[in-house]
Amino acid sequence: MAFAAYLAWAGARIDAGLHDQLHDVRDVLGEGHDEDALQLALIGALAESGWSKAIYSSEEGAEANRPAVLEEPRWWVEAVRGALEVWSPV
Repeated sequence: MAFAAYLAWAGARIDAGLHDQLHDVRDVLGEGHDEDALQLALIGALAESGWSKAIYSSEEGAEANRPAVLEEPRWWVEAVRGALEVWSPV
């Protein structure tokens, strides 16, 4: 699902929370929405872009705004934890 990749790279730039954006996409897609595919895509999106979030949160100057800087990576970790409950092989 391309939306997960978009959410990883540009979701924080939208004036809506990441959770709200996911909710909106689910609503728009309606019956065409595949929750399992979305959960797998969230895992892939974090695997693809998580490094950039880690680097950004550790860059010089990030300390001044640490809670806000860490909010997005925390959201992704929680989202992927939930996705792994669906997709974990164990």
